[in-house]
Amino acid sequence: MHADAHKIREKWAAGEAVAGPFVQLPAPGLVEIFALAGYDFVVVDLEHGAFGIEVAENMMRAAHGRGIPAMSRVLANRPELICAVLNVGAAGVLVPHVDTPDEARAAVRAARFAPRGARGLCPFVRSADYSAAKGPDYYAEASEAVIVGILLEGRSAYESIDEILAIDGLDVVMIAPYDLSQSLGVPGEVDHPSVRETFQDVCARAATTGKTVGIFTEGAEKAAEWVRLGARMIGADVDSQILWHAARAEVEQFRAILAAAPA
Repeated sequence: MHADAHKIREKWAAGEAVAGPFVQLPAPGLVEIFALAGYDFVVVDLEHGAFGIEVAENMMRAAHGRGIPAMSRVLANRPELICAVLNVGAAGVLVPHVDTPDEARAAVRAARFAPRGARGLCPFVRSADYSAAKGPDYYAEASEAVIVGILLEGRSAYESIDEILAIDGLDVVMIAPYDLSQSLGVPGEVDHPSVRETFQDVCARAATTGKTVGIFTEGAEKAAEWVRLGARMIGADVDSQILWHAARAEVEQFRAILAAAPA
């Protein structure tokens, strides 16, 4: 909810980077585990996750109960989808496949109440404490606090990056490194110099606008380079891969112990 969004904004205001995983498995307990582990936020992923808004609401509830902000990647850049995740308690949205300034403006309009936007207004939803928090102050505060992010996944977005970065009400431009590598003609080579140079250029341009640049990465070592180049929002891997690596490491330890056991 909007109070949770301020936790992220305060870190950015202090110059800190934040990191959190994408959660694609329909498991509120995973959200709690990631909160207890110490991540800064989670991304409830409705684009690639195998669940709908009902499960997402319980995942938001788990995040709220454990004091961790929950962003949500929506399925598409549609106002009803953006409104739905904000209604159930998302601190902000990540809108996929934004390629043009007009698409970015549409995402901002859908996420903020008037006069800054046109988000559907209903005082009886979870984000308004089921009407307990309704009133002019709530709408103004929620509209100001919500974090609006877009994912740049096509070459055309980078060709219009200055216009996108100038959009009022847009907080985060998040770069999908695999899509960027493909658009630059080096598909899958996320460490290619052209990918790093493009990312660094976006960070330099964003620095003059107050926008935050984010990026998805797999593992802390890779994240270190992106942070050095200017990233302040790290999509820290995906829940399934985090679990797979942890389980695989433990299995290997068990196998080594069992193999060394006396015959």
